[in-house]
Amino acid sequence: KASEAEAKAKIGAAQVLYVSGGNTFYLLRELKKKDLAGLIADRVRSGELVYVGESAGAMIAAPSVEYASVMDDASGSESVATQTGLDLVKFYPVVHYGEEPFVQSTAKILKAYGGKLKLVPINNAEAIAVHGDKFEILGR
Repeated sequence: KASEAEAKAKIGAAQVLYVSGGNTFYLLRELKKKDLAGLIADRVRSGELVYVGESAGAMIAAPSVEYASVMDDASGSESVATQTGLDLVKFYPVVHYGEEPFVQSTAKILKAYGGKLKLVPINNAEAIAVHGDKFEILGR
């Protein structure tokens, strides 16, 4: 709901950014519409900003969100540009793994993309902590 200028100012001043869930494609579209995706990615890569993503907020950290179309409605996000994620990590979080109502959709993601992408499934009690090029799953 914030204006582009207000959102940029808040993100520019933040030390930690928490991005919650919802529809992966809508979330990413809104960040790109207000020209925030690049700002977030640049600040995270420079070490100025800690990024915490939950659910869709975790999925948009991947290089692409195309794989999320099995879980979320991708209407309006058919182009590659709209499916390009923040590219903060070199893997693809599969959130809500084994959790209702996502049991079937997460299984479909693993089946469809398991041999093509570096998928990292986590359930609702787990988190992925990223340290440079390495990551660990917390809560297992």
